[in-house]
Amino acid sequence: MTYYLCTNKKPKNMRKLILALCILLPFTSIGVTPQPATGTKYSVKFKYVNTKMEQHKVSRMPVAPLCAFLCGNRLEFESYLCGSIIILYINNIEIFSATIDENGIVELPNELNGEFELRLYNGEKLYVSNISL
Repeated sequence: MTYYLCTNKKPKNMRKLILALCILLPFTSIGVTPQPATGTKYSVKFKYVNTKMEQHKVSRMPVAPLCAFLCGNRLEFESYLCGSIIILYINNIEIFSATIDENGIVELPNELNGEFELRLYNGEKLYVSNISL
C-alpha cells in the first residue's frame, strides 16, 4: 500500500473509483428534503419586542429567536410554543387570531390574502414578523 502512496503509479481501478466519486459527489444532496405537496415552505423569522416598561430589570442574556414555517395557509411552529396566541394585523387592525395547537400548527383561513403583521404572544414575550399570503 505504501508503494502506491510514494509513487505516481496507482492502480487503474483506484483511478476509476476516485473519478466516479468526484462525479457523483455533487448529486448526493439533491432531493434530500422533500417539498410539501401543497406548495413551497417558507421560513418566517420573528423579532422580539421588549414590552417591559421597567428599565432596571434589563437582562444580559438575549432572548432566543423564534422561527416558523409557512406553507400555503398553514403555519408550523415548534412544539414548545403550543398554547401561544398568534394575531394577524393589517394597519393595526386585528384580522385573525388563533391559538397554536398541540402539534404546533395553525391553519389560516383561505380568504386571507396580502401582507400581514404577525404577532406571537408567548407568555409575557411578544414576537413580531411580517408575512405575505
